Amino acid sequence: CAKLTVFFFFNDTATTEIYTEQIVGSVRCVQETAIKGREATQIENEVGKALREIENASAEFRDGLKNVVVNRVREVEITRGDKDRKKCLLVYVPFPVLNNVQNLQRKLQPELEKKLKNQTVLIVGSRRIMSKWIKANRSQKRPRSRTLTSVYDALLDDLIHPASVIGRRIRYRTDGSSFQKIYVDANDRDLIEHRVEAIQQVYKALTTRNIVIEFKAETLFHKA
Repeated sequence: CAKLTVFFFFNDTATTEIYTEQIVGSVRCVQETAIKGREATQIENEVGKALREIENASAEFRDGLKNVVVNRVREVEITRGDKDRKKCLLVYVPFPVLNNVQNLQRKLQPELEKKLKNQTVLIVGSRRIMSKWIKANRSQKRPRSRTLTSVYDALLDDLIHPASVIGRRIRYRTDGSSFQKIYVDANDRDLIEHRVEAIQQVYKALTTRNIVIEFKAETLFHKA
């Protein structure tokens, strides 16, 4: 049994999370702890167990999920209609392995939802927003990818993946409020149509911004 300690920094907390990975044979058990003493929640353990089962079931998943760990799992309550309330699972993965997960997401997401009793599962990368006022020295510049706008745009791309965003519009109402219209390629309708309502509500819960997702055929300005 080998132990490996890895440090990650969260985008919404100043503490450092420690992940102790125990490798026993071919089964990987990931146990989450924190400096403040927080242990993995029940839903985080369930997601970790489901990922291990999926990983061991197929050689394709075994190769793609080999180095993937879960930072945390957040439950977001969404409403469908007036009375129907349901919880959506938001799974955070480290940004360095996000691309590996997204390569398998078209097959991985439905498998996770089956293992977790048909709950809606959304996978996003852990990103950090940096303040432009806090600097270690005068010459320090904030990376464009760490700005609030960039992180929020990337978060939306993660939520909508594997579909493609082909346009964004900001609409202003007469009362001064605004919302974003997000146009998704109509060819990807079958991939996320059943998750559209969950994506809109989860994005508002995370960013306080209203979005409306619509499907639209991409306009071509040349002949193929």
